[in-house]
Amino acid sequence: ADRLCDAANTVPGAICRGLLQAGATRDAVQQLLGPPQEQRREGREWQYGHDTLVFDESGRFESTIVVK
Repeated sequence: ADRLCDAANTVPGAICRGLLQAGATRDAVQQLLGPPQEQRREGREWQYGHDTLVFDESGRFESTIVVK
């Protein structure tokens, strides 16, 4: 299965490997993926390449938006 996933330090790879799951804290996400390239909406959206991570009001990972 690892061969089908992107590198673990990418958003798709982290999700595919089960390393990035809903409810993760911002600190946990940053340890896994590094600092975001951009933050929007008062830090509730973090941009990593074409992927945007969305955090809830308490700062927990909620969902992913993929722009194609």
